[in-house]
This record gives sequence, C-alpha cells and structure tokens, in this order.
Amino acid sequence: MSCPICPPVNPIPVKPIPHPIPINPSVASCEDKCSKRTNVHCCEGDKKCRWDTKKQNCSYNIPSWVYQVLMWLIVIGVAVLTWYLTGEILLGVLVIVVYIVFLVMKKVYGNPNVGTRTVPSKDYMQYIGGVCPDQWIHATTKDGKDYCKNVYNMTVADDKKCYDDSTAKTKTFPEIKGWPPAGDALKQRCAWRLNCGPKEGIYASWTDLNCP
Repeated sequence: MSCPICPPVNPIPVKPIPHPIPINPSVASCEDKCSKRTNVHCCEGDKKCRWDTKKQNCSYNIPSWVYQVLMWLIVIGVAVLTWYLTGEILLGVLVIVVYIVFLVMKKVYGNPNVGTRTVPSKDYMQYIGGVCPDQWIHATTKDGKDYCKNVYNMTVADDKKCYDDSTAKTKTFPEIKGWPPAGDALKQRCAWRLNCGPKEGIYASWTDLNCP
C-alpha cells in the first residue's frame, strides 16, 4: 500500500509584534543645515550649531575668531576716527593700547561668570535628565505627554499606582515645557516620587526635582 504524497507547505512568516512605546527616543532627523534641525540633541551635538532655548530653534554658532576679528576692526576704526577728529595720533594709539590691556586682564583673571554656571544645563534637564525618574529612560514625547520606561526594573511601591502599564513598566507624565517644570508637569512628578518609593520613608530618586 502506497502512502499519498503530501504537497509541500510553505511556513507562514511570523511578524514581530511592535512594542507600544519605542525604547529609543523619538527624535527628529539631524539635517545637514543647522537651521533645519528641530531637535536640541542634534543641535547641541554639533559644535557649529547653537540651540536657542527661548526661540526653540537651531542656528549657526559664530566661531570665536570671527568675534575677535570684528572687535579688532571696530577698535582700529575707533582709533583712526579718534586720530582724525583730534589730530593726535597718540590718542588713537591709546585706544588700541586700552583694548590690548583689556584682553590681557580678561585672559589673566578669566570670566567671573564661569564659576556660577549651572551644571547640568537647563536644556539637558528639560529634554533628558529631569523628564523621567532616575534610572528610567525617556522613551518618547507624544500628544503632550512624556513616556517613561523602567527598563532596569527599579523597585516601586505599587505597580498599579506607579505604572500606566505594569506589564510594559511604563508611565506617562505631562510634557515638560521648560526647566524647572511647573503646573501639572511638576505636580504629577512630585506625587509619583512621593508615592512610588521602594519602601516607606525612601522615595524614588529624581535628581533636581524641587517639589513644593
């Protein structure tokens, strides 16, 4: 008795199930021109570009040597004009000498504002450092909400209260519009930090989140 020959069966390819929230941050592509970049990370990652926090745009950063050349042209112009108006060449030379002394003093004593700069920057805290609890990642910003994911399984007090999706270990907060945060963006983050600590008396860490 012969066995029937079964026709070949092609296996159905298994389609991967997309994750509801991408792990990698959703950022705009980095264009070749600074003026076309809409993301602070792309702008600050390039020395020739400068991010304007108030205007929320990216533009070309003028190199320091350009400023120096412009300043020297202005100083020489003022010196020549002083000489022309007064007829005293020494006054024109004095203008140049005063500017040289100023440059030397600035080089020796440095910029007094350097010691008072805030580290990390407000831009870093607004877009990266302060968006989510410490050791969580900022997955994406969508529809006015910041999506945070506990990828390292940091302990929280209550899965139901501390996650929007306890299976995916994700939580959303109102988008931070500036640093320090205010309104609901600050209120909901402070409530989460207060109620979602690993155990009583130990709150979840959230660097530089100043709650009232």
